[in-house]
Amino acid sequence: MRLAKRCNGLAVLWEHRFYGDSLLLPINKNTMADQWQFLTTEQALDDIFFFANSFAHAGSRPLSNSSDTSDPLLSFLVHPSKTPWVMLGGSYPGIRSALMRIRNPEIIFASWASSEPVEAQVDMSSYYRAAERSLTRNCSADWVAITKYVDNTLNRANKTAIVNLKSDLLHPASPD
Repeated sequence: MRLAKRCNGLAVLWEHRFYGDSLLLPINKNTMADQWQFLTTEQALDDIFFFANSFAHAGSRPLSNSSDTSDPLLSFLVHPSKTPWVMLGGSYPGIRSALMRIRNPEIIFASWASSEPVEAQVDMSSYYRAAERSLTRNCSADWVAITKYVDNTLNRANKTAIVNLKSDLLHPASPD
């Protein structure tokens, strides 16, 4: 946000599809594999493409039927064909940022990908060790304890414990 302000830009933050408030279906032990078919990186990139092309551009109708011109966003042309879009992201959003620039350079003028994984791995223990080292002592002890608990639960053959753990992680108890 500071970068956008410093550059006199407009910052737009959007949620990855099917996370948070955009969740389309309940996630629980009954969620079927085919229900995840639209939760892909390619679909997320398509969302960005659609979003960017939804803005007004030179010669198009205003974003609103309102004749109120006091709102600068109603008259500000932010379509990527008129205004350069720079996409920023860290970690997975950094991957999306880089992929979007490669896939749709007509939409994303520049990409700033920070801390994006550049090699897919099954064993991400080096990531966890680096994160653990960056935490304060009491927080890192909690991190290790939680990781051990989850790993031990998932490595056991007790299907009920695994289902309960997944449910607890997806639907944490509300604080009283």
